Amino acid sequence: MRKYKCIIQLHHHPHRTRAIRYISKKTAKKYGNVSNFIFEEFPKRFVKRIYVRLYNDNTKKHYLLITYDYYLESLKKSRDRIELTYRWGEKERCLIGKSTGWTPRYLALKRVDSISGAGLLAKCVSNIRLV
Repeated sequence: MRKYKCIIQLHHHPHRTRAIRYISKKTAKKYGNVSNFIFEEFPKRFVKRIYVRLYNDNTKKHYLLITYDYYLESLKKSRDRIELTYRWGEKERCLIGKSTGWTPRYLALKRVDSISGAGLLAKCVSNIRLV
């Protein structure tokens, strides 16, 4: 069974700043998603960000997916409009949403009533600003 590498950045933790856990898709689904599995071991108040390392069969490369981010969660809950700046210089105004599934992804929603949007990859966004 394939295992996925989860990189957990911690803040305000008394002993560590980073942790690595391996999880199978079956285990993640058992807990509902990857974040719930991680929160069983680390309280939510200590977790700053959770990355999941996934493999793209088309490009034959690994990429990091942000499945939990403390700052993005607060933006999602507040429903504030933000401006994303991508590495290549493009800017986009949007709202933050989140998909469902065993590896939830943050989404850039164009409008308040949008039901879907583009996924945010960890290395593509260089700056996030409140508008």
